[in-house]
Amino acid sequence: MKKSALLAVSALSLGVVGLATFTPVVNAATTASGNASVTVTVGSAIGIGGETVEEGGTNNSIDMTEYNVNFNTVTAGNVAAEQPVTVVTTNNTGTPGTLYISAADTNLKSGGDTIPAGTNIAEGTSAWAYKVDDGAFQAVTTSQVQIDTDSGSGTNQTALKFGLSTANDQATGQYNGSVTYTYTVQ
Repeated sequence: MKKSALLAVSALSLGVVGLATFTPVVNAATTASGNASVTVTVGSAIGIGGETVEEGGTNNSIDMTEYNVNFNTVTAGNVAAEQPVTVVTTNNTGTPGTLYISAADTNLKSGGDTIPAGTNIAEGTSAWAYKVDDGAFQAVTTSQVQIDTDSGSGTNQTALKFGLSTANDQATGQYNGSVTYTYTVQ
């Protein structure tokens, strides 16, 4: 019991010594100050491909050249090899996001000649289309069509394949068109 009382007194004694040791000395003539920098990088909340957009931004134009599709040369009446494209989206908002595909014009054009969007990718038929993963071919439309959703956390990859076939009488030429990928977080 004496040991407990002695420890209490020792603790009290150390407390008094501590107060005496840390008493500040104020001398206005020897004041100095300086600035220290504080730096932080905050990553964008959403993105598509290798590009990111500012949170709350709308109509952000993203460089999508990494998603270009080139069927190379296809002779009339044949089916081109499927061309894979993996669209990468980033979402760190905590809110699910949706990836859409559409086209301003659904035809691939060479002058006045066209290859229309369609689902019948077969020899002797002019059509081009996309499919998600290994699903069925879908015709590209002018309306946005949902092709994937995510959980709102991290990076998501959407595997697409584009297909094309030509009719036996398809005019020669270089046909061009485009698709639009739109990624939205509500």
